[in-house]
Amino acid sequence: MKYRSLGKSGIKVSELGYGCWPIGGGWGSQDDDRDIRSLREAYDSGVNFFDTAMLYGKGHSEEVLGRAFKGMRDKVIIASKIGSKDKAELPVDQVYPPDWIVKCTEDSLRRLQTDYLDVQQVHCWRKHFTDDPNWHEAMLKLQEQGKIRHIGISAEDWEWNGSVQITESGKIDSGAGHL
Repeated sequence: MKYRSLGKSGIKVSELGYGCWPIGGGWGSQDDDRDIRSLREAYDSGVNFFDTAMLYGKGHSEEVLGRAFKGMRDKVIIASKIGSKDKAELPVDQVYPPDWIVKCTEDSLRRLQTDYLDVQQVHCWRKHFTDDPNWHEAMLKLQEQGKIRHIGISAEDWEWNGSVQITESGKIDSGAGHL
């Protein structure tokens, strides 16, 4: 397996990551034991980067991922995503208010059975979110508390240029996309 730096975070991640959307359920038959075996087999093959979200199976993906790597948290890189509270077209203080960011992050930590995330991402990033300082201040507070190590966003294909703008702002360490 080859590894590279994740954005400007400095974290070394496998070039192949494991997207955990399917293990949340809704994609064929659900079998937690099979999914845990799959996660561990990926790890044994050199995959160290696992991407999940609170929305994947209403948190079930995070729960399965947490069970799979219980007792070996320091060996894997986990990125999760905060789901929006409201429609993404609205101002960011309605979509990602600071208290929502904190609550969602703490809920993810509980489901993952860990005290930190390597990367916490804002899901469904939109260009008009960039200039509002409140979402970023909430993420910085979580970072200062040690609950997240790095800040990221997840870009959507219908507004990919928003990820370019936020990256250029210097406010995030990494960005993921659905392109």
